[in-house]
This record gives sequence, C-alpha cells and structure tokens, in this order.
Amino acid sequence: MRTLSTLILFTCFVQVCFSQNNLIFESRELNFGNIIEGDTINVAFTFLNTFKHPINLCIIEPEKGCSFFGSTDTNIAPDSLGEIGIKFDSHNFYGSIVRNIKVTFCPDSQIVDLVIVGNVLRNNYHFKQYYPYLSGNILYMSKICYFGIISPTENLKCKIQVANSGDKTVCIHNFKGPSYLRFPKKVSIKAGEEKEIEVLMRYKKVPNEKLIRDLFSIETSEKKRIELNVEIYR
Repeated sequence: MRTLSTLILFTCFVQVCFSQNNLIFESRELNFGNIIEGDTINVAFTFLNTFKHPINLCIIEPEKGCSFFGSTDTNIAPDSLGEIGIKFDSHNFYGSIVRNIKVTFCPDSQIVDLVIVGNVLRNNYHFKQYYPYLSGNILYMSKICYFGIISPTENLKCKIQVANSGDKTVCIHNFKGPSYLRFPKKVSIKAGEEKEIEVLMRYKKVPNEKLIRDLFSIETSEKKRIELNVEIYR
C-alpha cells in the first residue's frame, strides 16, 4: 500500500512539474508578490531527483540582492525531493524585480536556471514623520501648508509633499478651502511616486490679521477626505 501511495505521489509530481533532464522542478519561476522596500523574503524551489544516484548543490550563483540559505553538503537521494532556498533583501531596490539564480548540481555538473520575480513598494518613511494620513495605508502627506511671513506685493506658493507607497495610482481632487487659496483641479500620484502639490495664496484676499491659522480639505480617489492646516504670518 505504501509503495502504491509513493508511486501515485511521484506520478502527480512529474505531471505538474517542469522537467530538466534528471531533475523535475515544481516551478523554475517563483513570484513573491508585493513587499515593502527594506523587507527580506525567503522562497524555496522544490525539485525531484530522478537520477539513480544521490546529488547535491555544489554551486549557486544568485544575482544582486539574493543569497542562498541552506546547505550544499546535503545529499538528495534518488527519487527524493530537495529544496533550494533563496533569500531576497530589498534594501536599495524598488519597483519590479527579476532575479536569476544559476544552480549547478554535482556530481553531474548539471546547470539549472531559476528566476524569482516580484514588486518592491517604496517605503516612504521620511514622509511618515510629517503626517501619516491613511488612504489604504499608502498615501503620505505633509501636514501644514506653511507660507511664513508675507508682504503685500507677494502671491506666494505653498508646496505640499505627497508620496504614494502603493502599487496603483491615487488621485487627489475636490479641494475645498478659504477663498484666498487657489488649488489645482486634480493631481495624480503614480505608484511609488513623490510629488509636490502647489497651492497659490492670493494676498489681497487674505484676512487682515497678524497670524492666520486655517484649514482646507482634499479628497482622494478612495473617497477619503483629508484636512490640512494653513499658517500665514504678516
């Protein structure tokens, strides 16, 4: 009964996996999906040894950001499963990732090419200190639109810093605020993009006060309304 079960398992593995000579891989390409910049992720390639003798991993050549974890001394017996563990460190990498790993098996010097793919989302940690507005945990904005000390001859611009750490475009629109501020109609921030939104102040319409603290609001494409502060000094 045990022999029959082993035979069935072996047959299923052969049918659904990729064969390269005497090695059968469950998959030669693994997708780790989305991770945040700075994260480390481990993946494992599973294979079946159909040689009539034991084999082992003797040379592993991963590309940038990748390293092998495990042992190259472990022998994989005939008709047994083995694993190749690869660790990817996303520090200093961003965007779509494709990494090739060349593996040489001994004693036959058989070479197999493996691939890991995925997407690294930008970690906008430097924006979190300003104002971590949560629009699906992806949109970060500076909290204050600060014009500083103004004079009667000036129409000043305030720049709001925005960062999108998600994997899709976010739109900002429907600006609402005091009449002395002029806003853009719509701003699109692509995945992973950092952008400055300009808000124009019209001096002649600013209330005649020494210190002005006000609010204006915006709406995101995820229908989340966000309030920001305005500060003006005369």
